[in-house]
Amino acid sequence: MRGTVLGPWIYNGYSENVVSVTEQHSVTPHLYADDSQLHASFKPEDISKVRQRLCDCIADVAQWCASRRLQLNPDNTEAVWIGSRASISKLASQDRSLVVDAETISLTDVVRI
Repeated sequence: MRGTVLGPWIYNGYSENVVSVTEQHSVTPHLYADDSQLHASFKPEDISKVRQRLCDCIADVAQWCASRRLQLNPDNTEAVWIGSRASISKLASQDRSLVVDAETISLTDVVRI
C-alpha cells in the first residue's frame, strides 16, 4: 500500500494493539503513523522503578514488533525526562538511561515530535 492514502490507516490498524502491551506496564503510548512515544509519570525518588518499567515495556514492544516483522530503530530513539527544575535536579545523580535491544539510549534535552 506504499504511496496510497490508506498506508498510514492500514499501518495503524495493523499496529493498534501495541497499546495493550504498553498498558501492561502502566505506560501511556502516543502513536502516530510509524512513530511511537512512551510516557510515564513518577516522583523523583521512584526513578529506578520507572526506568525498569520503561525498559521492560520497551523490551515487550520490541518483541511485539518482531512478531509482526517490524523492528525498533535504536538510532532513531531518544529519551527525555521532563519536569520542574527542582525535580530534574533531583535526578542528576541517578542513572536515567534506557536500553533498547541491548543499546543504551542516551538522554537528550530536546526531542522531535
